[in-house]
Amino acid sequence: MLEIGSPKPATAFTSEDTSVRQIIALANREGNELYSYNDWAVLQKRSTITLVAGQSVYNLPADFGRIINRTLWDTSNRWQGWGPMSPQEWEFIKSGITNVTIRVRWRIWGVGGNTLTIDPVPGVGDAGRVLAYEYISKNWCQSSGGTGQSAWAADTDTGILSEDLMTMGIKWRFLAAKQMAYADDVEAYKTERKNAAAQEKGASTLFTNSQGLYAGVPYPNHSDGNFG
Repeated sequence: MLEIGSPKPATAFTSEDTSVRQIIALANREGNELYSYNDWAVLQKRSTITLVAGQSVYNLPADFGRIINRTLWDTSNRWQGWGPMSPQEWEFIKSGITNVTIRVRWRIWGVGGNTLTIDPVPGVGDAGRVLAYEYISKNWCQSSGGTGQSAWAADTDTGILSEDLMTMGIKWRFLAAKQMAYADDVEAYKTERKNAAAQEKGASTLFTNSQGLYAGVPYPNHSDGNFG
C-alpha cells in the first residue's frame, strides 16, 4: 500500500476499505500465477505410493499441484514408470490390442486431477512395491504456524514463494486495475521473475573436453572434433 502511495492499513482481512480488499484479491491472483510460472525449488516435494493388490487408483497428496515429469519410478525394481499416458494411449492399452508389460504405466486424472491410476493392476506379488515421484506443491503461502496454503487467509500469513517478488507483482496489477501507468513496474517485475527462476536452482556445467569434475563420473561433453 505504501509503494502505491496509499496509507498503510492497520489490518487487511478485517478492513472494509475497497482498495485493501482489492489488494488481497490481487495478492491471491499473483500467488496463483507465480506458482504456475515455474517449478520453484521451494515448492518441490517427493512422495511415495505403496501398491496394494487389486488396487489401480491411488490418492495424491492434499497439496498436489502438478507432477514433475520423468520422476515416477518403481523403486522396488529400479524401473522408470511410463507416463503420463495420453487419453489415446490409455485407451489403446485398456481397450485395444492386448499390450502386456511388467513396467508401471500411469495417468493422472479424476476430479481436479487428484488421483494417479496405474496399469497393469497390481497382483498379489506386486503388493508392497513402492512408487516414488516428485511434484510441485500448490501451497505457495503458509499460516503463522507453518501450515501450507494455496491462498492468503490472515494478516499473519507468510509467503513460501518470494514475498518481494509477489509485492512487485501485486503492485503492477493494482496500478493496471486502477488504469494508472504501470509499464515500467510490469517490466521490472518480469525481469526479476525471470532472473529468480533462472538462478534459484543453479545450472549444470557443460565441459568442452572429455573430463568432468570427478574422474570416472560421466558428464555431458562435446567431442574433441568433427563438429560438422
